Amino acid sequence: MHAPLAIVDVETTGANPAADRVTEIAILHAEGGALTAQWSTLVNPGAAIPGAKTPEQIDELMLIAYESRDADAIADLYEDDAIYANPANGWTVVGRAAILEKLNEMFSMTSSIGWICGPPAKFVVAGDYAFSHFTSVNRASLVDGTLYESEGRTTTVAHRAGDGNWRYVIDHVSTL
Repeated sequence: MHAPLAIVDVETTGANPAADRVTEIAILHAEGGALTAQWSTLVNPGAAIPGAKTPEQIDELMLIAYESRDADAIADLYEDDAIYANPANGWTVVGRAAILEKLNEMFSMTSSIGWICGPPAKFVVAGDYAFSHFTSVNRASLVDGTLYESEGRTTTVAHRAGDGNWRYVIDHVSTL
């Protein structure tokens, strides 16, 4: 017989407990050798989140920033001349300042935004560039209380800048 087991995973902004903050907590419960429960939550660290050190980390940091409604942190995950496009909803913006403006507009219309990503259908890293294509379920609560949900497809191109951080150059979202 296997004793009950709880596995706790804590993600942080770094490894220094005096300076860094928690960003995510996850708990798995197993009993009798089988997974019996799981729980996770994102946590607003109340501090700047460092840049993405891998292309995969961009979306992790972006989701944390979306859920804490931090438009500046999201905009920092884009190159200065990046393209953020959502043609199905009738808009394309170019440049970090325009992306920040679009994010603030989206946040003014919503009380929460989040998504669940499927595994990438395609993910390729070539030197300082990375390409990904994935689907997601997107959810937003509008300020009037209406729940908006859609399935989407996203194609991105990321670039590793001179500072070692990865940022999006192209972020193209469409509705399925």
